[in-house]
Amino acid sequence: MALVAVALLALFGWAIRALLGPEPERLPLREGEEILLTRWANHSKRLGGSGTLSVTTQRLLFHAKKLSFRREPVAIELASVRDVRTAHWRTHLLVVTDAGHDVFVVDGGADLAALIGRLVAAPENQRQAVHAAWREAPSA
Repeated sequence: MALVAVALLALFGWAIRALLGPEPERLPLREGEEILLTRWANHSKRLGGSGTLSVTTQRLLFHAKKLSFRREPVAIELASVRDVRTAHWRTHLLVVTDAGHDVFVVDGGADLAALIGRLVAAPENQRQAVHAAWREAPSA
């Protein structure tokens, strides 16, 4: 019983700290970098995080919500992506890079995987056009 009380107290303390504490860090966009798409997502690597996944013309950016266990931002360079695919009912987006892999749980994972694959293959100056064509496609 004492262990349950300690766990509840720790969870309460974490929630108060998260609510009253500073916002999680956000990575700034680089010069010339533009956000193409943002979706709610969970990031699964060690301790999970809940927030948003943004696809930009240069990177994938994950920013945590204030009430998230994992609050550090994640940046994945599109140039480092070697493979992107879905798993587990097509909601888990697996992004394989030179440094390892990241998993995001996101609505429309299959469509997003297709977009990211096309963006990786395209030169940076053509990525906005690739995104526009993807948005106009019937499956987007």
